[in-house]
Amino acid sequence: MHYAIFSDIQGNYPALEEFFNQVKGRVDRYLCLGDIVQSGTTFDDNRCLDLVQERQCDVVRGNHEDRVLNNHEASSKKISPDNMVYLATLPSTKIIDEKYQLIHAPSNRRILKQEDAEEEFQKLSKIVNICFFGHSHQPSIYSLDTKGKMKQENLTQKIIQLKQDSHYMINPGGVGLHWGHEQTYMIFDEKGLNIEFRHL
Repeated sequence: MHYAIFSDIQGNYPALEEFFNQVKGRVDRYLCLGDIVQSGTTFDDNRCLDLVQERQCDVVRGNHEDRVLNNHEASSKKISPDNMVYLATLPSTKIIDEKYQLIHAPSNRRILKQEDAEEEFQKLSKIVNICFFGHSHQPSIYSLDTKGKMKQENLTQKIIQLKQDSHYMINPGGVGLHWGHEQTYMIFDEKGLNIEFRHL
């Protein structure tokens, strides 16, 4: 099984289209870590919602989805009624195949350094091998081995090999709004147990 891991589209429809074009035929399943929309005030937000549903993505709700839902009157001028219902049904976290957790922002915070990830590892469910998260727009892979040693993986290599007995927190970066960072995503090869780090 190959998974496309992506996050933080934030209404950037051309970027989302390009992402799907790049991974077409290479993956079996799409895991979206939230913030599909930006503010709910453009039709591109609605088009992004249509596209992730068309591609049957597994999705969790981000803070921008919450913003749209909390501003229903303004958002409903651009977001279709069906898509507003869809947003309301998105879970804040999701477990995939009893092994992988999807969440937008662990503890509603940005994970920007190893110390942040170390605190979150203590809170994560021990039943999952990998937690995929977004929100920070910063691609990163943090590992915790069986001896409790943590490290941040080097993303200068295109392929990052994971270890069977370690736990991971993985952020693919952002596909849309990038705050000066490059627009990135990842492909997870479950059988080969590796992550391919890709730029849009």
